[in-house]
Amino acid sequence: MTTRFDDDAADAGPAADDPLVVVLRPPSEYLAPPPGRYTEIRRAASRRRVLRTATGVGVACLATALVAVPLYLVRPVAPDAPLTPQ
Repeated sequence: MTTRFDDDAADAGPAADDPLVVVLRPPSEYLAPPPGRYTEIRRAASRRRVLRTATGVGVACLATALVAVPLYLVRPVAPDAPLTPQ
C-alpha cells in the first residue's frame, strides 16, 4: 500500500475516473443467463443421473455374475449311472 503525496492531501477521495474505482465498482445490472439455459442444465443433470443409475446396475450385475458363475461351475454333478448294482 502506498501513501498519498502531500499535494494530494486535500483531495483524499478517489477521483470519479480513477481506473481502479472503475474496475472495482459493482456491476450496474445483473446479467441473467440466456433463455433456455436452466432447461439445458436440468437436461444434463437428468442424463448424468440416468448414466449413474445404469452404471450402478451394470456393476451390480457384474458382481452378481462374478459370484454366481464360479458357484454354478463347482456344483455337484449327479452321476449318470447309479453306483449300486441292480
